[in-house]
Amino acid sequence: MKKKKANLHQVDAVVMKKLFSFKVLALRDHYHCEDCWYSCPKSEDGCCNEFIKKDECNCGAEEHNEKVEKLWNEIFNSLSSQLYPASLNRILKTEEGEWQGVNIIDA
Repeated sequence: MKKKKANLHQVDAVVMKKLFSFKVLALRDHYHCEDCWYSCPKSEDGCCNEFIKKDECNCGAEEHNEKVEKLWNEIFNSLSSQLYPASLNRILKTEEGEWQGVNIIDA
């Protein structure tokens, strides 16, 4: 029995889905501790240390996530030219139909 070859775009779609999953896993939340004194001011519940700025991240999550986003955009931009834009729409939209920080390039 002859094996069916995968379409190049199907293979690329699988790779892009895996890369997107990797990106989502790589993103970091702001540090949260039960004792809110030690939480990052940008965490969901904030920080109760009145001596630090409330609008600045102090846990490194923002710097880390900026690096992840930059790397993701570099990878995505280099690979996206190989995919049809319609394929990208199917690959990277979430269940709610919202984009997850993905920059789409018109081919």
